[in-house]
Amino acid sequence: MPSVNSASEATKAVDSVKYPPFGKRGVGLARAQSYGFGFEEYRDKKSKEIKLIVQIEHIDAIKELDAIISTEGVDGTFIGPYDLSGSLGKPGQWDEPDVKEALLVYEQTVKKYDKWVGFHVIQPEFELVNDKIAKGYNFIAFSLDVLFLGSLVRNQMKQLKI
Repeated sequence: MPSVNSASEATKAVDSVKYPPFGKRGVGLARAQSYGFGFEEYRDKKSKEIKLIVQIEHIDAIKELDAIISTEGVDGTFIGPYDLSGSLGKPGQWDEPDVKEALLVYEQTVKKYDKWVGFHVIQPEFELVNDKIAKGYNFIAFSLDVLFLGSLVRNQMKQLKI
């Protein structure tokens, strides 16, 4: 769930994702329940496997992080570093002290909980992914297809001698 900035927003996210009696999600008969023909199996087994990961993308969320993570039904968090840095008025400026501090607060806070922890590594460099794994991140979004393709093209063009 993107842009969860408070415990009340986390509660709304839980209500939107989890089925009654825990949440308030609608129980429409759709593909996940085989259009109603597999509803009981879905309700009794598969729906309990749904995980809610809230995205921490704003400095307000960092300030409310303990309350967000401790919201019952939140299974983990995922930090969006670009949006977080943008909320500080410094988009993409990872070396700025307040951006570094916000990311550090995130890492220190999430370690107190036994929940999923994610990060979006923007640069297409595997070393950065290994660094996040070493720091205890459970899941990682690794760059973007356009950055991988663009990096490859730029590298090849530099090597091309015309």
